[in-house]
Amino acid sequence: MIRPMVESSENRFRVAAEDPAADDPAIAEWARELNGRILSDRYQLGRLLGYGGTGGVFRGRHLRLGKTVAIKVLHEELSFNPEVRGRFDREAHAASRLSHPNCIEITDVGKECDLHYLVMPFVEGVELEQLMGGKPMEPQRAIALVTQVLAALEHAHSLGIIHRDVKPENVLVVHDYRGCPQVKLLDFGIAKVTLPGDPKRLTRAGQVFGTPQYMSPEQARGAEVTPASDIYSTGLILYELLTGLPVYDAEDPLAQIRCHLSAPPPQLTGVVPDALVPVLAGMLAKDPKERFPSASAVRAALERAQLVASWDLLSDSGTFTPATTSAWIRSESTGTKTLPSGSCVVSQTLLAATPATVSTTSAARRRNAPEHEALWILAMLMVMLALWTVLGVSTYLLMTSEIAVLSGP
Repeated sequence: MIRPMVESSENRFRVAAEDPAADDPAIAEWARELNGRILSDRYQLGRLLGYGGTGGVFRGRHLRLGKTVAIKVLHEELSFNPEVRGRFDREAHAASRLSHPNCIEITDVGKECDLHYLVMPFVEGVELEQLMGGKPMEPQRAIALVTQVLAALEHAHSLGIIHRDVKPENVLVVHDYRGCPQVKLLDFGIAKVTLPGDPKRLTRAGQVFGTPQYMSPEQARGAEVTPASDIYSTGLILYELLTGLPVYDAEDPLAQIRCHLSAPPPQLTGVVPDALVPVLAGMLAKDPKERFPSASAVRAALERAQLVASWDLLSDSGTFTPATTSAWIRSESTGTKTLPSGSCVVSQTLLAATPATVSTTSAARRRNAPEHEALWILAMLMVMLALWTVLGVSTYLLMTSEIAVLSGP
């Protein structure tokens, strides 16, 4: 039985543009009380950056190093709950094992009186959700971002950590020292952790954890989750990056859950680049056994897709360009297909007129292909003629010099 309460962590590890507790007087008062407090003689809490169901994330300062950090603090009331505290401690220690460029690492864990806290690097960037903006993203950019998410998941899965809340809000895009975009996977607060030699399970059967829009079918059922669950959620993100639309569009969280459980998979052919159709199909399969076996397998499939067809060729074929996609994906009712149940909508474009509207560029380039080929052949002939001329002149001069030597005094 699905419990109506869906737990999800909504903390933010970035500077908030405004007071995140402005609408919650109790949280605002809690943040004021903790502002300036010293933890373990090493850290000083600053202002609240964000908060969720189990605690808040504060901007902090390492007193000895003078370094800005992010500090997640468990609510005092929950610190007396053995299950919540046990989950916080076990997952904090497990997440501290993460050491990957695409993961937010836990650098310290501690307790000050009744305050349980963990410390992370302070990073600033833009959430992937903000970059999406409801518009299709260029395939090469989408692939570059998603492969970094998969790299983070591959590392976490190798340590027995399943994220369970992979969504655009938990993907932070920053820039490395070269100015190149770099993904940081955030918030392992509701991750499922399996430690070697530890048979203890803190998640009871039937409990639902995650965000309904990006939840796998097995999560929605409250069943056992595996790395395949994170792969499904990442597939939902990739689809939305490529199309600008969520896979399932429902009115409320429970309807979203029903969609993941029973709605048919989204239409892929003609909606996303052809080379990515089998990849997405292998990520979004309802049965976890039919999905890719690992995050590394998905990354390899994406790399093969890039080898099979360059993105320039994808544009030439009329399969995907930002301009044509904006024409395909419309907000009118003709752009969606309502399921018989009426409880959710599968975001898929009806592309009956697509071949006629998107093949203009491709046809024009095909018409110009013979002319371009003739020019290349002519250029090659001219180069060969020049080489033969140079070779002939060199041979003549060499022979002339040898004759002069033989006929000399």
